[in-house]
Amino acid sequence: MATPYSSINEMFLRKIDDPTFIEISRGMAEDEMLGYMQQAVANFKYPRVDIQDRDDFVGEFNQNLSYAEIEVISTLMKAAWARRNIMSLENIKIQYGERDFNRTPQAPMLNALMRLNESIEREVEMALWNYSTTENHKPSSIFGKLAGKEEV
Repeated sequence: MATPYSSINEMFLRKIDDPTFIEISRGMAEDEMLGYMQQAVANFKYPRVDIQDRDDFVGEFNQNLSYAEIEVISTLMKAAWARRNIMSLENIKIQYGERDFNRTPQAPMLNALMRLNESIEREVEMALWNYSTTENHKPSSIFGKLAGKEEV
């Protein structure tokens, strides 16, 4: 069974507040989200299913992703989205110069985005931790093995 990209994109869009995705065409929005998804897949270490097995043309993972995997991918997409927005403002800052940039309305926005990025990075760490320490809504079997039990 396959998992359509749309299910991950919907989760991602619920995590951000960006009117850009409403203002641009559906095709452009899907292309933008595909880029974030590709970054997310590249940064998702040790998934339980093969998330590289996907069809970007059809727009689906060829595996049945769990809710936990969709959560991790959408959170990693959010991190990629935040980094892109920060880099956009960082480029404006370079063009203006430090002193002039600090007088623009973008300076507080950049500071807010930097704080948001720190929060998102903690969110990513928590999502990956939760994913790696649970299996089927139960503690991972690794904890039983660490405690000296053969199988949990």
